Amino acid sequence: MFLVTIAIALLPFVVCETDPTKVCLPDTIQFNVLNLATEEIGVWAIDFNKQLYGQIFPNQSFVHDLKAAKAYNTDASGNCRSSILPPEGVHPQCFRSVSKRMGEGYIGLGPNRIPFEAWEFPYSRGVAKLTYTNQPDEPRGPAVVKFIDEKGVITYTFFFNPSLNITSPTIFNIPDPCPPETAL
Repeated sequence: MFLVTIAIALLPFVVCETDPTKVCLPDTIQFNVLNLATEEIGVWAIDFNKQLYGQIFPNQSFVHDLKAAKAYNTDASGNCRSSILPPEGVHPQCFRSVSKRMGEGYIGLGPNRIPFEAWEFPYSRGVAKLTYTNQPDEPRGPAVVKFIDEKGVITYTFFFNPSLNITSPTIFNIPDPCPPETAL
């Protein structure tokens, strides 16, 4: 009977947590990121209030204006090109309903271990598989993300040093000029 009582008490949490539209990033968040393939370290930030998403790496940076659905990509030489951001490429604050929960587990050991959930969802150029933190009473966010593009190229990104403040003031700067990409 005791186990039945516990199961009934936990049922709402299990049911809610499997709804992908309830798994959300906070309004603003910034991480350091490590591309495990190239070993480049950069900064990743998103501000849903301003509808801006940006990344800065040593050899490239980009800003996505989510409201205007435009992407601005800058190479190591400072050359910027803009393009239309496809609807499925706009980073949502919460997972889309097509996202699939793949399981759960922990990162680390002992009392400081961090619970996570594994998720999978399609994105504009392929599939993303990721671990998302699930610590009670704490904002959620990615820990490790595996991107598989339409050509089968795999990229692993490790997210660390999260902050609810955007501390990289230039991360959302759009270079001027930033002409449209030309078709090849």
